[in-house]
Amino acid sequence: MLKWIFDAFYDPAGPITAIRVFQYITFRSMISAVLGFGLSVYWMPKVIRWCRASNFRAATKEDVPFHSQKAGTPILGGAVVVLATLVATLLCGNLHNTFVQMLTVVLMGLGAVGFLDDYLKSFRNEAGLFGRYKLLCQFVIAAVLVAWVYRSNIEYRLLWNSEAIQSGFQTQLAVPFFKNIFVDLGVLYVPLAIIVIVGASNAVNLTDGLDGLAGGLSIFSIGAYAALTYLSGHFFFSRYLQVINVIGAGEITVVLAGMLGGLLGFLWFNAPPAEVFLGDTGALTIGGILGAVAILIKQELLLVLAGSMFVAETLSVLIQTAVYRWNKWRRGKEYANTHRVFRMSPLHHHFELSGWAESKIVIRFWILGIVSALVALASLKLR
Repeated sequence: MLKWIFDAFYDPAGPITAIRVFQYITFRSMISAVLGFGLSVYWMPKVIRWCRASNFRAATKEDVPFHSQKAGTPILGGAVVVLATLVATLLCGNLHNTFVQMLTVVLMGLGAVGFLDDYLKSFRNEAGLFGRYKLLCQFVIAAVLVAWVYRSNIEYRLLWNSEAIQSGFQTQLAVPFFKNIFVDLGVLYVPLAIIVIVGASNAVNLTDGLDGLAGGLSIFSIGAYAALTYLSGHFFFSRYLQVINVIGAGEITVVLAGMLGGLLGFLWFNAPPAEVFLGDTGALTIGGILGAVAILIKQELLLVLAGSMFVAETLSVLIQTAVYRWNKWRRGKEYANTHRVFRMSPLHHHFELSGWAESKIVIRFWILGIVSALVALASLKLR
């Protein structure tokens, strides 16, 4: 809306020249972040009170007995983050920009799926939305985005030393730390893109198990990708850093800045002991947005670096499940129960059962998350 005001009313010869700042992505991104934070801090206490009054709270997880004291904590913190991001985007973003439109659809789609899951967990059953139905919804939303990208005439400058513009669906993968090196997957890129979005969405959800853990790690990853989108959308910066120039992608920064502010506001209330949880509404949406942004700016592989802790948490679950099923098939259930790779998965529960304090796990994971984000950004200059 601010961009619309600028386009509609700005007159270079007029008396009010300060309005020209609305044309700058950097200014609108800062406003978006502040707005997202302000709305999150303002709405969060109201939502917490409403959740407590309506019993919209986390259930006791029998498989995590040492978290029994967390039962009854409100779980709609993520809904506030999603709403704050949406409002900040609508007010500060360029709504004519294709990337902003795409991310708005992903934001609302995954937010709706997560909210349904949280609702069912609170009022119907602890399992929430059946896993296969939740995955189906995620795959549908991811497929819609990929199809939208396929049909959109997005313009790229793939080679940093060339001003040639390529338009249409690009199936190349940029390789981190190497300049002008691409892996063309052809038709295989479509399922990979869908898996990146769905995988990132579920990875953040798996990580959301300790006070401040998923929220903090999300801030670092989103911050890294906010910088990446701004640089990718800027011709001179992308050329200097030798990254793919995605024309118009700078507007994504406004969306990510709004989410960054919303998450900072959420973390204010999620700091130990948490007054509110992210819930699936927030976790699924944040991860999905990260995956979608990675697809849109052609930095899919870099997401493994920027979100390395999410990857580690997901791998711990996959390894634990695979080894358990293998041992159960070969030697029986009793052997499988006593011969696990981790004490418990996801990974943060393994360290809890190893005797680490919750705050120590969170802070150490945060440190690793910050280092990962810095390495991802450093890879741009090392190309």
